Amino acid sequence: ECSAGRVGTVSLPPRYHQSWLMKTPQASPPIGFSLQDALSGCVKRDSKSASAETHNNHAYSKLPIDRIIREIRVALQSSVSGQKVTQKEAVSKLKSISEQSLPLNASILVDWLVHTLTERKNKVSSAYRYFSELAEPWLFHTLEVDLDDLTESELEYIYRQILSFKPGDNNQALNYLQGRLHDLHRFASGEGGYDLPTLAGFFDQVSQTEAQTQVKAGYIPEHNGQSMLRNLEGLTDTDPHTKEGFCVLLILAYRTGMRRGELLKVRLSDIESSDELWIYVLDNRYGNNKSDSARRRVPAHLLLLPHELERFRNYLKNRITQNQHQTSTLLFSEPHAVTTPHQGSLVSNVIKLSNFS
Repeated sequence: ECSAGRVGTVSLPPRYHQSWLMKTPQASPPIGFSLQDALSGCVKRDSKSASAETHNNHAYSKLPIDRIIREIRVALQSSVSGQKVTQKEAVSKLKSISEQSLPLNASILVDWLVHTLTERKNKVSSAYRYFSELAEPWLFHTLEVDLDDLTESELEYIYRQILSFKPGDNNQALNYLQGRLHDLHRFASGEGGYDLPTLAGFFDQVSQTEAQTQVKAGYIPEHNGQSMLRNLEGLTDTDPHTKEGFCVLLILAYRTGMRRGELLKVRLSDIESSDELWIYVLDNRYGNNKSDSARRRVPAHLLLLPHELERFRNYLKNRITQNQHQTSTLLFSEPHAVTTPHQGSLVSNVIKLSNFS
């Protein structure tokens, strides 16, 4: 994107260079923490959210999105055969829909509409307008997304796409769409129990009337990165190979800038069998790239320090030796389940705990 001129770049201001590269890490002992600590920090969904997640893998064949939209539209009709539809009747119909096999995005939408009618006492006509404005862009942009496993930046990207869904509309219409999306997100990240990332400040900063790319940038100073790695080496409650995998994952994330989801779907077959160890970031059965431009190959030999590259090479060699006949073996996976990727929230919690330095 940068080389094509679609995204501008600037250099890191010189005053940050010293804190980025020159500060010497303190030789403190690693902070011990267990994998169980990370597991206990993972999201604990209520039965409603867990049920939606259970259905998520097969819901599309049972209740397609277009049918869900039709059923919600019928439920929110203001009148039937000349008789006014009450809030109670609309809620009853929506709850009947929510009891079916819904994908997670549709479950969030239906429960939010129920919430607007029951808790906020909105009129059925208001709920119908909310639905008319937001349902299609929400369901379309989250159709093939694991909503319960997104980072803040990934969710913000989706929201920006939703807010550009009606580029020809006037500012008032776009502001209304943003308000409804903000409302749905507040519900899903709070009292709705779906535990989406909170996105603090996103809706205050986003400009839905400007069609321009906005890139959030930051950096982790070298001494912080090394401190996180030392702490991660003190991880307990897991086997040595899995712990080494977390360390290599952190090194690759820090040096290459690969996204969490990209790293977790890398297979052994996606790594070039050469001294250069090019990593191919491709769509596969474990996940899709964020965009078409995310399809690329990453030069590990140029980005990792020599001792880091050797560590990566040794881990990869052991991984290949242990799984010679598994064609879909992941680079990182659950212990003893080489085709089951780590849960994204678990990896995030492991990295967060390693940052307590």
